[in-house]
Amino acid sequence: MSASTNATLFSGGRAFSAPTLRGTVGTDGQNNQQDVLTIQRLLNQIIKHGHLQKFFGATVPENGNPRDGYTWMVVRKIQEIYNLPRNRMNAVTIAPGDATYRKLVHLSTTYPALPSGIPNFSGLNPKESFNLCLRYIKQKATGNSHPVLQDLENGKRVILSFRKTTSTKANQGRGLYDDVTIVLWKRNEAEHFVYSFESNTEPAAYYDQKFGSQYGNSRQKFTGNDADRDGVADLGRIPDGIYRFGKDYKAHFGKQQEAVGGKKHGYNILKPRENITAERDINHDGKFDEADRKLIKKQSQMNSGQTFYFHRGGKGGFTGSGGCQTMKQPVFDAFWEKLGQQQEFYYVLITVA
Repeated sequence: MSASTNATLFSGGRAFSAPTLRGTVGTDGQNNQQDVLTIQRLLNQIIKHGHLQKFFGATVPENGNPRDGYTWMVVRKIQEIYNLPRNRMNAVTIAPGDATYRKLVHLSTTYPALPSGIPNFSGLNPKESFNLCLRYIKQKATGNSHPVLQDLENGKRVILSFRKTTSTKANQGRGLYDDVTIVLWKRNEAEHFVYSFESNTEPAAYYDQKFGSQYGNSRQKFTGNDADRDGVADLGRIPDGIYRFGKDYKAHFGKQQEAVGGKKHGYNILKPRENITAERDINHDGKFDEADRKLIKKQSQMNSGQTFYFHRGGKGGFTGSGGCQTMKQPVFDAFWEKLGQQQEFYYVLITVA
């Protein structure tokens, strides 16, 4: 008497069906079938994470054995290790304390290195997209008890931005929307939500006191603090990290909200809930790097207070950012809608390129 199982395996982003596996039902009864299923589940993850070669210790064909498939290859290897008959799988083959089983478990839960650049979510379902974002967030959130992880676990919305490092002088000093900001949350283990928005997370040289007039800033409206005490304000940006933002309002930023109780509720922005120590372009070369850090003479001028907002950008492709997180007006409206009724949010910012 035998029990049959099937598995769908993944290789190189392509799915294919493994052949039917037959686990002989002997004295261990149903446990034998469960053994086969367990190995299949573990192997699915190993293949998805690109660790199959680590298990076999040698290069394996990209699509596995065309006749048998990967799962059967692993079954065969376990049988060889334990000198088991080819027509029988015994519960001992995947005993929890067994080294081979531990290796399967370890590789199945070890993720590959995250790719460089802004991640590509195409082809991923909402849960896969959510889990990919979660991996990035865990790079910044130390420990499973970090509040941002607790918020996600409890169904609250979190904001995540992927930054592509861009010179402040790009687009003739008007900035570029070449970053991605995401709002994500889950309702339960079956319902995940991930929404992506084109954004900007760096200042435009238009607001640079030293060069702004060259980029059309005739109003002399500059931003920044003078960190090297040379009499010229230095543009700043939010460094990578985790921050707390809340809904707020301020004139000139965003579309006016509907009246609440007959009174104007203000203009949509997100405002930091604590002071942020900025990175500053002290040498005014359009970059934020070690050369700038060496020029700091007054550390207090690195403090941006609570002035880095989320708000709408300017017109005609102008990001309108002196260090704030900005989006085109229609994009910002869609972003704001996905924030829902929640009032405060964890914001995770990660430079990926």
